[in-house]
Amino acid sequence: MCGNFNPTNPTALTNPTNPNMLYDAETNILLLEISKGKISHAREIGNFIFHLSSSGKPILIEILDASNFIGQFDKIKDIKKIENIIPAN
Repeated sequence: MCGNFNPTNPTALTNPTNPNMLYDAETNILLLEISKGKISHAREIGNFIFHLSSSGKPILIEILDASNFIGQFDKIKDIKKIENIIPAN
């Protein structure tokens, strides 16, 4: 975790349009709730922190330095490349 941001207590942040995606401007962290469950541990890979259940199921994803990450989307020239990606199930 970074700064005073606590992903296990997301009530400090609200997003009425998408309650599964929260942004904390003070810490510049984007929180994505992937599924419901109890967080057991976390793995950090670069600017991503994956909060996992005891069985390894992803519960939350934190994106650190989120404004730079989101800013990269405007560099994508061909949206069809993204639309053709098969979602992982």
